[in-house]
Amino acid sequence: MESQETPGFERSSPGFSMATAPIRMTGDVDYLLKVLVRDLDHYDKVYQKLINYVPDLSDISSSFWMEKLNRSRDVNLSLIA
Repeated sequence: MESQETPGFERSSPGFSMATAPIRMTGDVDYLLKVLVRDLDHYDKVYQKLINYVPDLSDISSSFWMEKLNRSRDVNLSLIA
């Protein structure tokens, strides 16, 4: 069920298609967006689009993935069943 407080990127993912993995979180951070950008100029355009697309944002924090340290591993789902 959609909340009135649901951010725009969650209501309409095609409108914010550069968010490849929007995740609703617990704790101090409400949402985590995995966004692919070419460079810092492109990041700034994505940032500007986000703050214009979701006007009621009160706090935005960013981190950048610098280097992948290991290869992805398959997850054995039987371990959590």
